[in-house]
Amino acid sequence: RPLCPDCHKARSRCYCHLVVPVLPGPKVVLLVHPREDHKRGALNTARMVRRCVQGAELFVGLDFHAHPRLSVLLSDSGLAPFLLHPGPGSLNPQDPEVGRILGGRRMLMLVPDGTWRQARQILRFNPHLAALPRLGLDGPEPGLVTYRRQPAEGCLSTLEAVHQALLGLQAFCPSGPPRALHAMKAILRHVVDEQVALGGCNDSGPGAGVSNR
Repeated sequence: RPLCPDCHKARSRCYCHLVVPVLPGPKVVLLVHPREDHKRGALNTARMVRRCVQGAELFVGLDFHAHPRLSVLLSDSGLAPFLLHPGPGSLNPQDPEVGRILGGRRMLMLVPDGTWRQARQILRFNPHLAALPRLGLDGPEPGLVTYRRQPAEGCLSTLEAVHQALLGLQAFCPSGPPRALHAMKAILRHVVDEQVALGGCNDSGPGAGVSNR
């Protein structure tokens, strides 16, 4: 069946007409597990993020040590890398410590994408990324993907986690316009409603943001 070249959905389910480009404060990079990228019936909200957020980049793989483009970004002295993934010492996006670490640089926000197990696998393969300062989301809004099994309460899709992180980082690296940020959630709601109408899917939740750090 013909696919939209931009959102990679079937043309009958294309959501591009809903996109309002987000001008992001952070540079957003999505690190997608290969199985998530090729999973049939998956929501694939990482690709929604790339479609909605200007300049967002998406890399598929497990071992990113020698990834040429990511290596360039990590070595850029004007960028301060953070990992959007919960863990010990993770910082709320509004924490003043985030601003101190940025030190006037632009944030490079790395987002592992896949099931929780797959996201942890990406970090095991890339200890240099796992060691980066982390962003965690305290008390996130309830996720929209309610039909899908989640490993814990408060789990979010990758799009929802990026959306909440962008909102929380407004004091340090503002994103906008507001209607574009609102449109991100509207697109997910639209796609989820379609998925539910088709019977949903049963993959476990993605690995970017949870309520507990």
